[in-house]
Amino acid sequence: MSLLANYRAAKPKTSLLLLSLSRVVLEVSGGTIGLFLATYLLTRLGDIRYVLAFFLVNYLLYVFLAAPGAMLMSRLTIKRSIILSIPFISLFYLSLYWIDKYTIAVLIFAISANTIYKMLYWVPYRSNLVMFSQAGHRGRQLSQLSMAVALISVATPAFSGLIITYYSFNALFLVVGFFSLLAIVPLFFIPQNNESYTFSYSQTWRLLFAKQDRSLLLGYMSDGMEWTVRFLVWPLFVWQLVEQNFQTMGFLFSLIVFTSVLITAVMGDYTDKYNKHKIMALSTIFYSAGWIFKMFVHAPWQIFFASTYHRFARITMRTPYIALAYDKSADAGCYIDEYSALREMSIHLGRSIMLLILIILFTFTPHLEYSFILGALSSLMFNLL
Repeated sequence: MSLLANYRAAKPKTSLLLLSLSRVVLEVSGGTIGLFLATYLLTRLGDIRYVLAFFLVNYLLYVFLAAPGAMLMSRLTIKRSIILSIPFISLFYLSLYWIDKYTIAVLIFAISANTIYKMLYWVPYRSNLVMFSQAGHRGRQLSQLSMAVALISVATPAFSGLIITYYSFNALFLVVGFFSLLAIVPLFFIPQNNESYTFSYSQTWRLLFAKQDRSLLLGYMSDGMEWTVRFLVWPLFVWQLVEQNFQTMGFLFSLIVFTSVLITAVMGDYTDKYNKHKIMALSTIFYSAGWIFKMFVHAPWQIFFASTYHRFARITMRTPYIALAYDKSADAGCYIDEYSALREMSIHLGRSIMLLILIILFTFTPHLEYSFILGALSSLMFNLL
């Protein structure tokens, strides 16, 4: 069967399309700001350790509040919980508009808004994604979502760079803050699913560190640890190399994103055909090596080639990783939301640990590239899932 025929066979349900459409809006919003968020905070706070501390508080709070958020979902229902979460991520973006005048107050408000968003959104979203996607076609269906995000996101880094260069960061925050509210619209049309979070708070923590699930904990923690280096440190490193030129940085990342769309389609098809563990075992080695290559990048053209290679390796590794993660959620049966909560806690615990390590590291050295070694080591742990 051809690649196109395989994707036609994996045609997603309407409910998955609507959920994915909402997610695409949020991904575009986050992608528009996310690339430049750490650099923006660095220009305002003046020390990378303060920037990392901001994210550390944000993620560590969610580690402790993910389970209460899932319990709240049981009362609100999944659909209402997701809908109610969207205004809070919008408020997070909009609050950054006033950071120059009310720095401390805005940082506290932004952390609070983002934490509430995560509490109300991520466990219900992941639970719905498992229920709406189909076993046997999950890799293709999730890669279709990734392709949609990638296609639309091709222009967002360049767009962001232009807005920042010719207008300001504040203009970008206003655009993204109001645009993110559009993610609510498709959610009104998804079916209502009622899930009850049956674990107590203490039971959730016991299961998080249970010996029989230690590999899952470490696998998801490694995801969070690697993400921290990729999302926070790498953009700062690139920003320094392009001499703090936001426009150049934006166009460069748009070009890199453009190369990833076809790769995502191919890998989604192979993920459903072949053993996910074997694909991951090989691809994590190449992906880990990409972090080492990035340590020796010194020019914009080197950024492009290193990032293109790394993005290819990441898609090759990430597509089976995500499909496998949701397969495991589906295998949890009636405990889908409980499994999703444990996954969220593990990921954000990994992010928090990496942030703490980075704060200590950058106390002794200004070289951002040293953190790429940590990214490489974290990547190798993905196989524990």
